Amino acid sequence: ARFTEIFGGVKYGPNGSIGLWDNGPALLARYPENGGPGGVVTQAPHPSPSLRGLIANGTRQGVYHTRSGVDSIERVFAFRRVGDHPLYLVVGIADDDYLAEWRRTAVRMAGLVALFMVATVLASWLASRGWRRHFEYAAVLEASMAATEQAHRRSDLILEAAGEGICGVDGDGLVTFVNPAARHMLGWEADEGIGWNLHERAHHHRGDGTPSPAAECPVALTLRDGEPRHVSEDVHWRKDGTSFPVEFTVAPLHHGDRTVGAVTVVRDITQRRWAEAQMAHNLALNTALGRVLRKSLEDVPLAEVLDGALTELLALPGLDLEQRGCIYVADRQDGTLRMTVARHLSPQIMASCATVAVGSCLCGRAAASAEVVFAGCVDHLHAVRYDGMADHGHYCVPILSGGAVLGVLNLYVTHGHRRDQDEERLLVMFADTLAGVITRKRIEETLRDSEELGKTLMNATIDAAFLMDRDGIILAANQALASRFKARVEDLVGRSFFPMIPPALAQARRAQFAQVVASGEPLHSHDERDGTILDNRIYPVRDAAGAVMQVAVFSRDITEQRRSQQIIEKALADLAHSNEELQQFAYVASHDLREPLRTITGHLQLLHRKLKGGLD
Repeated sequence: ARFTEIFGGVKYGPNGSIGLWDNGPALLARYPENGGPGGVVTQAPHPSPSLRGLIANGTRQGVYHTRSGVDSIERVFAFRRVGDHPLYLVVGIADDDYLAEWRRTAVRMAGLVALFMVATVLASWLASRGWRRHFEYAAVLEASMAATEQAHRRSDLILEAAGEGICGVDGDGLVTFVNPAARHMLGWEADEGIGWNLHERAHHHRGDGTPSPAAECPVALTLRDGEPRHVSEDVHWRKDGTSFPVEFTVAPLHHGDRTVGAVTVVRDITQRRWAEAQMAHNLALNTALGRVLRKSLEDVPLAEVLDGALTELLALPGLDLEQRGCIYVADRQDGTLRMTVARHLSPQIMASCATVAVGSCLCGRAAASAEVVFAGCVDHLHAVRYDGMADHGHYCVPILSGGAVLGVLNLYVTHGHRRDQDEERLLVMFADTLAGVITRKRIEETLRDSEELGKTLMNATIDAAFLMDRDGIILAANQALASRFKARVEDLVGRSFFPMIPPALAQARRAQFAQVVASGEPLHSHDERDGTILDNRIYPVRDAAGAVMQVAVFSRDITEQRRSQQIIEKALADLAHSNEELQQFAYVASHDLREPLRTITGHLQLLHRKLKGGLD
């Protein structure tokens, strides 16, 4: 549609045409339209031999007469290459349009040859009119060439708007064309560049500062062998003597069989280089952090994980750090910083800085302020000094978790090192990772302590204790349960409990288990089998949402207790029976003992009445 819009208004006769060809040659677009909307060609017509020959010979412009390979109409064609692009604009005016009248006049002249002298004036007039028509169409052709020139200017505008630098050179390597982007890259003024030797001005040295021979320049090689070249990484030099990284392509310009010049397309890859360096740096950082995190998942001490982390950090590319440093971990009781791991520190530092109080020296200040402390030299804030201490600086990065200081990452830099925000951001990121590692290891330590305490408490009781999930799988068990089943604790964990007991009992226990899970209430039951009496207590274990997810079972063997109770109950019954018999005996004995006393008492009373008053 754009092609039609540009050339549709040009007048070149009813049978005229205008076409855009590449160096195939293949017809890309045509007006009048030939197969597709907007002049776009959908079928590949054959070019005329004349056009094919002109393109093959590298001819830039010309005029020729031939029969069109597209629609077989004879035309006079004007031919021109579009700039240095492999595109050719071909404008044709049909013979029948501009010579029709002239041919009719020629036929009349041949028929009236006998009357030549009589009709000379008339024939001359007619011929003159025919030639005027010819010149009129020549003007049309000139207008078509002007339209072509306008298209050429538009292509120049496109080149000027291109973000890449584009330079054209002749066979001697002298600049014949340079776009604004290239001038900007090279620091050239608007009126500079044309006629300059491109290699001497922009490619005279390599990136390491050594001279770059002109004979080895990719532009010179392309001018020599006519082959295109692509250079993925190189440097170009500005007018002010500074260099910048580039990627460029060199394409030859041919005229017939000769290479008459070349076009260089240059791209400044400074940003790409920076992005690639950042990507490589981030990849190295992520890889190092990944190794630290994987190490932290292993069952190893915290000191071993931190030692590996310090090694990874000091080996990271892109950090201007000395190969020494240490990691402090804060004491959980008083917060004192204790050096846990160190790398390449002097014996004096190892002894003097083994522990650091919060607020003391640089590391203590970092812990007190919870902010990064930087020093580019051994300044007044260095509390620890000794004879022969080398000049140095520090990054002291607090290791923080939820506002709490877990430790300090202490790294050495060379004397005079400048504080770098990117370095600091990376070190803070690394310290944040260490905070997660320290927190995890402390939790693991607490869990291990809790687990050991739980095992101790479970094994200290005489009850058989175990924990099951909702499917009846044993999650934990104590030694008392293992002894009851004549197995090891580790052999019980992971097994289903119910198949371990008789089927009838298992059915009853499943029902009790389901009842506790459903109701969330504890259950107390007794179990007697094979002469053994068990006292069972089943307790629900809830998750954070209150749902019963596990069940704890405590089973005590009360067989001996029950037997002792039965013996005591029998003894008490026997004692009660003995007491009853004793009471009966005492009653009889008391009766038998009281009867003589009553007889004696009676006799004494009789004597008292008879002898009353006569007794002393």
